[in-house]
Amino acid sequence: MIRSVASLKMKTETPSFCAAQDGRLVATADMLSARWPTHPYHGKRRVNFSAPNHKLGRTTPVIVLALAATVVVILLLQPWFRDKVFRRQAARQPADVAVDGDAVDGDAVDGDAVDGDAVDGDAVDGDAVDGDAVDGEESRPKVRVRVEPRHNFTLPLNNPQYVAGSQANFMKPTDYVVGVIQRGVKRAYPWVALANHHIVHDTIGGAGVFIAHCEVCSGAAAFSSTISVGGRQTGLSFSMAGIRRGTWIARDSMTNSLWAPFTGRATAGSLAGKSLTRLRSYTTTWGEWHSSHPDTQVAYLSEEMRRRPHGMGHSPGDRSVYPTWHQQQFRRKLEESDKLRWRDPSELVFGLFDDNAQVAVAYPLAEMDATGPGRMRRVTLADQNVILVVAKDAQGLMVAAYHSNVNNHELEFSLVESEPLQLRDGQANLWNFWGECISGVNKGSQLQAADGYLTKWFEWLEGFPNTELVGNKLNLSVAEALRLARTKPASEAHVPWKD
Repeated sequence: MIRSVASLKMKTETPSFCAAQDGRLVATADMLSARWPTHPYHGKRRVNFSAPNHKLGRTTPVIVLALAATVVVILLLQPWFRDKVFRRQAARQPADVAVDGDAVDGDAVDGDAVDGDAVDGDAVDGDAVDGDAVDGEESRPKVRVRVEPRHNFTLPLNNPQYVAGSQANFMKPTDYVVGVIQRGVKRAYPWVALANHHIVHDTIGGAGVFIAHCEVCSGAAAFSSTISVGGRQTGLSFSMAGIRRGTWIARDSMTNSLWAPFTGRATAGSLAGKSLTRLRSYTTTWGEWHSSHPDTQVAYLSEEMRRRPHGMGHSPGDRSVYPTWHQQQFRRKLEESDKLRWRDPSELVFGLFDDNAQVAVAYPLAEMDATGPGRMRRVTLADQNVILVVAKDAQGLMVAAYHSNVNNHELEFSLVESEPLQLRDGQANLWNFWGECISGVNKGSQLQAADGYLTKWFEWLEGFPNTELVGNKLNLSVAEALRLARTKPASEAHVPWKD
């Protein structure tokens, strides 16, 4: 009986529940009339069985978003932390570089740095260049070089696709290209593609070709990538290794030797002192190149490549492209060097050099004549005779330099007053600006390119500090030189690509 009364009392005082549509238990209406404990803080009846569930529903999205944000931050900071750790490790681990004697390319090595400029942490890995003899030479001494890794360098452009010049509807007549002639094959490489890759490995006429370009100093050169190593002909491939002397420096993947990109000479490593064979290359506009070489091929530019901001709107001699990676060093050199202030630091010059004789001479394009007798000049470098020829295109000047020795015979060239530019040798052969014999007994012969290239004055002088200058000297102050180096003419305002 007592048990029945307790059971009846529980049924009377306990509210009833039912299941809602969302699966939660809720109190029915009779709960409101039952004696139910009041809220301990407010002294009145309060029923809220679903409140904990609502609180959990509001908190869960916040927790998920916080976790997602944490994961995103970690992923974004991971490369920075990894790069920071790598830099610290690289700074504490100097590398060994095999060099000739105690200098690198004419600059003293103080045991910690090469020319005071940084090179890539992967360029010299300590054991890749072991100083062993090449071509039977004795091993060279090693110097310790403190390196600084750089991860913003681009990858080379390897064996790009081509289209015929007549089908290159993506090219404009005013677009700049670097044209290369090798074994009768003509190819053009758009400036935008070169500015994004800096290095091109290609095969022209069955021979390997290495093309180097820098949009900052406007330098460009082409070489045969085959070199004699250990008595065998070996093809080299290159990558960017660091910044040095106003431009970038290359390294080959076989020996990790360092190379000057426009002289084609190895400056450090087991191949130091060796040079690549220079090919005929020209910086000009697509309109001029295509009209002179209608059978040319041109490296294909994809839509993505054409719209990349890097290199867009730049042209040879563009003052808006300034060597920002060593502005302080450049300012110091301007203050210390009267020779650097002879000309506008960003002014284009065509330089000729003879590495063996340590002789170099620079010709400012602003003082070259493309209409009169000054279109051809005879230059003697050490024991080499070179002819320097100038032609005018729609955008400015084209310059080329050739050895006057043909088939082991020294030829005397004279200018033929006609357009386009033509030269006549002592055997009555006619030669064009591109170094090709177009008439006479030597028809089909080609002049060999001389060691020289187009670049900006500051880059040339850093590579050849003892250079001669053919032209009127302009003595600039440091402030004026810096202003000229940073100022972009209004006529060269950037215009985005428009199809």
